[in-house]
Amino acid sequence: MTHPKSLYSKEFIVINIIFFITAMVMAIFFRLHPYLESININPAWIGPIMSADSMAGMFLQPVFSLMLTAGNSKRWMYLGISWIIVSLLLYNIYFTAPALIAIRILQGTGFVCVSSAIMALIAEYIPVEKSGQAFGFITSARLLPFALMPPVMGYCFSGTDGFITALRYSVVIMACAMAILFLLKPAYSPGEKQRASKRLTKEEILGNFGDRGVLMLLLINILLYTGYSMAFFFLAGYCSSKGIANPGLFFTIAVLVMIAVRFSFAVLFDRFSKFAITAVCMVGLAACYLSLPFVTGKAGFYTIAFFTGLGWGIAMPLLLAVMFDISPPSFRGLNLNMSVAMVFVGFFVSPLAGGFILERSGYDMLFYFCGILSVIAFPLIMLARRSRVIG
Repeated sequence: MTHPKSLYSKEFIVINIIFFITAMVMAIFFRLHPYLESININPAWIGPIMSADSMAGMFLQPVFSLMLTAGNSKRWMYLGISWIIVSLLLYNIYFTAPALIAIRILQGTGFVCVSSAIMALIAEYIPVEKSGQAFGFITSARLLPFALMPPVMGYCFSGTDGFITALRYSVVIMACAMAILFLLKPAYSPGEKQRASKRLTKEEILGNFGDRGVLMLLLINILLYTGYSMAFFFLAGYCSSKGIANPGLFFTIAVLVMIAVRFSFAVLFDRFSKFAITAVCMVGLAACYLSLPFVTGKAGFYTIAFFTGLGWGIAMPLLLAVMFDISPPSFRGLNLNMSVAMVFVGFFVSPLAGGFILERSGYDMLFYFCGILSVIAFPLIMLARRSRVIG
């Protein structure tokens, strides 16, 4: 395989544009809850409808991880985009809870298929010495729509009819993403097609997950995203208990910092030890979580939001970059996708564990628990750093 020398190749940019477009369409669904209420869906069904796409992701991400290769990812991306387009059209036709759950599962399947194919394919276009910068850019393309679309929806597509209108425009946008796919050329030569299309054997997969570095990084991803999603799910209730208004500003500040640090400093991610930077971020996140129970005013609350966003903004792309670095080329797509699968695991575990802790010990202990998770990640990073580098 010929390793790419430039990061910002046409193919790398095209893949990120497709990722950005797909994430932009998914971000529209932050307005799903009021839409479901407006069409008189039974409140007992609203939760299952909203979570159905994530359920698809949790179960299907590992499956796609094993199926996808650099050779077949483009075909699967076409298929995933098609599934998303069909699901968007079906929202205009079916309005019952069972039908909407099925539509959400189809939509989630399409999104996971596209994002998994992107991870399997984009690894072919990343220079080894620029992995930190690459994943800073990639994760920004995934995150930025979730900062942009809420105000766009509020300004351009308000009300129930606005949500449906936005879905119709989304069909056109996804069709544009499908057209852009034609610009992608293979990252491998014709003589390497067999290598790029070869699936890993059972023995190779088991050997890969037996590598200490890979295993430790997957566990760290679970710890990071469990803490992140606990803050996401339970911060509003915590703020109410403390009398802090506008809890949503915490994530507004954090997301803006995450985006800013990735665009501004991603180039520096490759100039220092990624393991060391990630370890510092996990310690910093532990300090942020452990400080939250002691905050009583807005100034301290928003200061913690800034530093939490800084930790999340750096640690998340660097964990992907480190996984890329320690994986041999044929395992990079699999390991990157399994890292993404751990995000779904974190979002699945956190409401269950958080609800259990909250019921018995309150919000303070919940955020202490988040801090403990980040502290546990520190020795795991050290173990991963000492593992055999296999790429």
